[in-house]
Order: sequence, then C-alpha cells, then structure tokens
Amino acid sequence: MRWEPQVIRFLEFFKNDNRGRTIMTSWLRRLGRYRALYERVLERHGLPISLDEAVDLDVVAAAIERDKKATTAGPRFVLLAEPGKPVTGELVDPARVRAAVEELRKS
Repeated sequence: MRWEPQVIRFLEFFKNDNRGRTIMTSWLRRLGRYRALYERVLERHGLPISLDEAVDLDVVAAAIERDKKATTAGPRFVLLAEPGKPVTGELVDPARVRAAVEELRKS
C-alpha cells in the first residue's frame, strides 16, 4: 500500500499537533453512540482520544483569541451542522469553550 503525502500529513496533524489533538478530541466528544468504535480505531493507530490534564485552560483561551478567524466580535469557529456540512464564522461563548476543554481534560 502506498500512502499519499497529504494523507500522512493529515494523520500526523491529528496525532502530533496540539491543535489537531484538540480538534480530534472535540469530534470524539460529539460522536455519541459510535464513540467506542471510533476510539478503538484511533487508539489502534496511536491517535489521541482525550486531552492531557496538564493542558492549561488559560493557554487554550489565549490561543483561541489569537486565532486567524478571530474578529473584534470574538473568536469564530468552524462547526459541523452534520458530518460533511461545516458552518463557518460561528461565535461561541468563551465560558462554553473553557467548560468543554475542562471536560475533555477529565475524559
């Protein structure tokens, strides 16, 4: 089997990059009844399924504020309405973001 360089970069992003790990953890949190299935696949491939408890909430909040999608109204997110249907420019209450990161640190 030959792996395309783009596929390898994609997988490495979710495995090695803090932002990628955060995104993957967020997706896993929203999986509902399929979570156990996806977690087994991710673990088999050495990909993260939770955040390290050492993740500093203030560092996460500061990074979100500096994100390239942030505006004077606040940080904007790309959220999924459903798989394959992104919704761009969504404002999310910073308290909800902080609560989500805290929850993921405990999972």
